[in-house]
Amino acid sequence: MKIPENLLQRAAEVTLSLCRGEIQELDIILTDDARITELNAAYLSRAEPTDVIAFEAEEGIGELFVSVETAARQAREHGHDVTTELCFLVAHGILHVCGMDDAEPDQRARMLQLQKQVLQQMSLR
Repeated sequence: MKIPENLLQRAAEVTLSLCRGEIQELDIILTDDARITELNAAYLSRAEPTDVIAFEAEEGIGELFVSVETAARQAREHGHDVTTELCFLVAHGILHVCGMDDAEPDQRARMLQLQKQVLQQMSLR
């Protein structure tokens, strides 16, 4: 599967502009379920795949891991293409990198609203 890097970069730019994050460097690593399961177990004590893991910015540097396999499954479940799902997950991860949390329903709703706004600005929704 060819990953549209230009669209993922655009999703990152739009998200950073919305959250006004002070990120100088952001690494977005596309991976598979096996690798993201390892990370999820090591850092979040959950031995299962997940869609995105974000490491908050330290000294202006953030890091995102996105499982392409999970994104593909979720895209089918939500009835849209993988590119849209990947952009949605990149936005979600960046919001975490910028310090947002989704542990509480109101926080989750705010993040979801911003993720949808990113897709709208990119004309993906």
